[in-house]
Amino acid sequence: MLQQTQAARVVPRYVAWLQCWPTIDALAAAPTAEVLRAWQGLGYNRRALSLHRAARQVSEGGWPDDLTTLPGVGRYTADAVACFAFGRAVLPLDVNVRRVLERTRAEFDHTCAQALMDLGATVCIARVPRCGECPLAGECHFTRAALRAAAQAGPVRGFVPPAPRGGATCAARRRGSRRR
Repeated sequence: MLQQTQAARVVPRYVAWLQCWPTIDALAAAPTAEVLRAWQGLGYNRRALSLHRAARQVSEGGWPDDLTTLPGVGRYTADAVACFAFGRAVLPLDVNVRRVLERTRAEFDHTCAQALMDLGATVCIARVPRCGECPLAGECHFTRAALRAAAQAGPVRGFVPPAPRGGATCAARRRGSRRR
């Protein structure tokens, strides 16, 4: 529901959806027309159809090991569901997570998934990253490069150098090398 729809508009719709269909079996048993009616205004009705078909498939045969076999489920969605719903050790790679990984050149595991998504969406943004607010700025290769460029070019309008910070932000921030 959140794809290309503002969260403030989705929350009441999501709550109503769960009141109508609190379980996979309830959604699977619902008439398609009713599911589409409940989805109206959220865009991309084929997502509702795919969700309904996936609910039917899960209701009939259980959750598959490979979630991409469900209708409408691609690699990112499969990894996100596996991580957040089933607690599997997989890091879902959306555009925000990829940006943080590319800029920091650090390795993170699935325990940092939500933090990385939030960091990429609110601080390590694409056009004007807020390096001064970033808890990873002290170790970030992107920030260091930006600081070097700023020092060579003189003051850069809108760029606030990060304050030095230390320590890990996630329990398992770097694979194999935890700070103590």
